[in-house]
Amino acid sequence: MTHLIYGNLWNNDLKLMIDPVSDEDARKTYEAGGEVMVAAGRVPLSGVAADSDEDDPEDPEPAEWSLYAELDRGYVEVQFFSFFGTREATYGFDRQSDGLLFLTDVSEYDFAKRTMTTEDDDWSTFTQYTFRPDGTSQEVVHTRTADGGEDVQTTERRGADLAEHWEPVPEFGRWESITRRQR
Repeated sequence: MTHLIYGNLWNNDLKLMIDPVSDEDARKTYEAGGEVMVAAGRVPLSGVAADSDEDDPEDPEPAEWSLYAELDRGYVEVQFFSFFGTREATYGFDRQSDGLLFLTDVSEYDFAKRTMTTEDDDWSTFTQYTFRPDGTSQEVVHTRTADGGEDVQTTERRGADLAEHWEPVPEFGRWESITRRQR
């Protein structure tokens, strides 16, 4: 079973939803086109008010994914996390003139070591993909070098089959399709 929590911001470092809101309030905001954040976990996730002095939970559970939607702007972003809560990928969708969402940006992160202490910025390779509905794409691979620098390689492509990149704007609560990691 997947457990969802809604709010203003999923803080992946703290593994908490900032300013959680009820499902009903999130639905109203989403359907009105406003900003909504949802996070999904294997167990119920924690939340905390932004202005709270409450102590953070001792060992909060990481999310499997988080989704940020701002339908007035026609934008949806999905982040995917490892078992330890480290960000592994980010997918960005933009609404097209036909009303459908199109996966325009993908960022994927590879790590030399994956542990409970691995942080999002500890990547060894970071790959950025951009896609256009006409089948053109670009891949930029950033690889950290031994001296602390980066090696950057760019590849342009044309004529790709991007049928899996199209998504209908999801109905509230129906996040399964847009949160598919494998495309």
